[in-house]
Amino acid sequence: LKGLYMSRVATDKGPDVLVDEEYLYQAIVAPEVEIREGYGSFMPAYDYLDDAHVEALIVLIKSLAE
Repeated sequence: LKGLYMSRVATDKGPDVLVDEEYLYQAIVAPEVEIREGYGSFMPAYDYLDDAHVEALIVLIKSLAE
């Protein structure tokens, strides 16, 4: 996850998707919506987490980009 935030990745929706907070939120709660190229659809949805817990995960991922 280091360096992932604000990078660009290829997904099944397009070749150049920005990994921002919106992308991370969706990837956590509904990962099947946009699948990163080279990865299968095997990540479980963490849709049972409340927004505060999802935001905490996003903050952690963002901190790894610094």
